[in-house]
Order: sequence, then C-alpha cells, then structure tokens
Amino acid sequence: MAQFSLDMLKQAEVSRVVANVHHLPEVTRQAIRFLDGPKDWIISDESSKLLGSAGGIAQALPHFDNEPFFYVNADVLCHVNLKDLAQQHAYLRHQYGVRVTLCVLLQGPRGGKYSEIQFDRRTHLIRGVGDKHEGRAMFASVAVVEPEAVLGISAHEPSDFVEKILNPSIRMGRAGCHIIDNTLESTPSSWFDIGNPEMWRSTHLSLMRLIEEEECPTLWKNRILKNNHPLASGIWTSKRSALTEKPSSWRGPCYWAPEGTDVHPPVEMAPNSVLYGRPTEGWVPESGIGFRGLWQTI
Repeated sequence: MAQFSLDMLKQAEVSRVVANVHHLPEVTRQAIRFLDGPKDWIISDESSKLLGSAGGIAQALPHFDNEPFFYVNADVLCHVNLKDLAQQHAYLRHQYGVRVTLCVLLQGPRGGKYSEIQFDRRTHLIRGVGDKHEGRAMFASVAVVEPEAVLGISAHEPSDFVEKILNPSIRMGRAGCHIIDNTLESTPSSWFDIGNPEMWRSTHLSLMRLIEEEECPTLWKNRILKNNHPLASGIWTSKRSALTEKPSSWRGPCYWAPEGTDVHPPVEMAPNSVLYGRPTEGWVPESGIGFRGLWQTI
C-alpha cells in the first residue's frame, strides 16, 4: 500500500517523503528501503507512542521547511492527480486563504459509511463534517496542508486530523475541497479502503478484475503488472512464482504469491481467496486472505 502512495507522489514530482512508523518500526524501516520512491526519505518514528492523524503530522512538520505538503494515508488506495489537487489548493489559497484542501469523493463506496463532507458547490469551501452515511460526499484521505494549520498542535500527544486540523479551518472559512466525480462508476475503481483484511482481499480481487476489463487506472496497472501476471481469467500469481499455467484445481477469482524460498504453490485455491506465502499445515482452501501462515476466513 505504501508503494501505491509513493507512485502517486512520484508522479507529482514530490522529492521528499516523510513516513510515520509505529507498529513494527524496525521491520517497516527495512521494508521502506526497498520501495521505489523519492531518494529523500525521512522516518518520523512514533514507536514509543502512536500520535494519531494530527499528532503524527505535528511531529513531522519540521521536515517540510515551512512549505505546504501532501497528506496521504497509506491504508487507502486513491486515484487522484496530485498536481491537480495542488493547483486547486493554490487557487483556493489565493481566493480564500485556505489552510487545508481535501480530496473529496462525490459518492462514497457502497457497503461502507463515512462522514459526509458538506461543501459549497460554487466556492468549493467546506461547510462542515456531517454524520456517517453511505454514498455521500466523503474525504478520500488525501489532502494538501499548510504548516499554519498544524501550529499549536502537540507533537508529543495523540490527536485527530478532523478535530485539530480540519474543524478549526472550517470554522475559519479556510478549508477547501478538490472534487473527484465518481458518480458514473458502476463499480468502485478510483478509491478503495484497506482498513482490514476483508477490505484488502476485496480490493485485491477488484484490481485484478479492473485490469482484465481494461478499466484500471494506468498508475495502478503498471505497478501491479510489474510484479504479477494472470494465468487465466480471474486467476493471478506473483512473477516470483514459477507458474506459467493455471493449476487445474484452482478456482477463481484467486491470487497466490510465494514468500522467501517458498516456491511450492498450494494444491488448491478456492474462489475469492488471496494467499501470500505457504498455507498453514492442514489448511483447507476457502474464501479468505492469508499471509505467511496467518489466515482469515471471509
């Protein structure tokens, strides 16, 4: 997921990335070194205390040289042109002095409820954050933030982006939005939430389908095809595997990738299953997602 975010930032010609790490910080540090991104990497370490979506920004703020910066969550997959977002922010900054500009989807995905972003369609200024609904305008977890919006927020205590950064800017009339009109999408193709294993499994299978149907955004498609390939419709594997043909006992849609020296594919793969590495001993093929011996049935 971090690689997808880096691809988006690299496309926007971002030269410096500050990454917040908390869970398994040393493993994350090592993994980040192998990702394809800007050479100027800075780690903002939250391993001693998770600082939240605003406290983490406050701790990282000194690294941005008092310049506006992109705020990108790595647990969502968002197809947005960051240069367009920056241009919209510059316009709203000039017109209204905005401190933050959110990327906003006009229609949230079906099956999930997200806080509604209420905005003026003429000025594109945000009026408020409403209750959680399905299918309403929502924050896509990508934004441009001015350093002034972060001043006064503790870099040592946990705090929330909406409470500490967005809401104060809204009250001042200085929060704007960049709209992504996804209302014509018959199925989600521009934004995915990866907040839990079930969502990642669903997104993974959706990306496979979007590529096969030639509806996948080019940036995502290029990254995925660099490391993976289809063996048949709905049946994919990592290029690290030696497989060139679909095993007769695999039923799609499904995906398998070996990990480390594990080159022996599972004998069976069930529909709607995603597996990284070797399954656990006695594993029964079923719908779900697994990673290095961990498995969650879905």
